[in-house]
Amino acid sequence: MTNLPTWKDKQNDLDHRKKRQVDERLVSIGQQFEKVGRDQDALDYYQKAKNYEAIHRLFEKSIQEGDFFLFKQTVVFDSSWATQENISLALSNAKKNGKDIFATKFESYKHD
Repeated sequence: MTNLPTWKDKQNDLDHRKKRQVDERLVSIGQQFEKVGRDQDALDYYQKAKNYEAIHRLFEKSIQEGDFFLFKQTVVFDSSWATQENISLALSNAKKNGKDIFATKFESYKHD
């Protein structure tokens, strides 16, 4: 298993962003979290580094898996992603994947 940062290290990394080198480190840590399936933690790092490509990748994953919470957190970065088509596709995939609670959330989701 990779050597992921502790909760305290995560907070320090996210709170003390300084330069491009730090952004690259944040993306690297985000990738480590993503590899082990900890997408929410990965997203925290990608958002702090403002890594559009990585955030969009997680957005696409949220649609494929029907993951409402990941979807909702990624569209904060770019609200144009929250189209009715994407919401409908995510809803359909949530149903296919047996994520009934997420499907219900998608059915009532309205982006502000």
